Amino acid sequence: MASKEEAPVASTSKPQANQLPQEGKKNKKKNWRKPYSPSFRIPKIQKDAMENVFNMARTLMEFKDKEEQRMRQLHFPKK
Repeated sequence: MASKEEAPVASTSKPQANQLPQEGKKNKKKNWRKPYSPSFRIPKIQKDAMENVFNMARTLMEFKDKEEQRMRQLHFPKK
């Protein structure tokens, strides 16, 4: 019976040990934001996507202008 009495004592000491770190976590600040954390991820990804679209559009416009100049020179060469 001595072993049965020791088992509850051991089980009650574990939850107390587990409660100590939880109390420490409550005191920590939760407002910090890390890049690509769940609170930061969506706006950052959206911003990156918008920058990529803008850069592609700018590149296409530059390519279109260069292509138009090349076609003008082919069809209407300067004399």
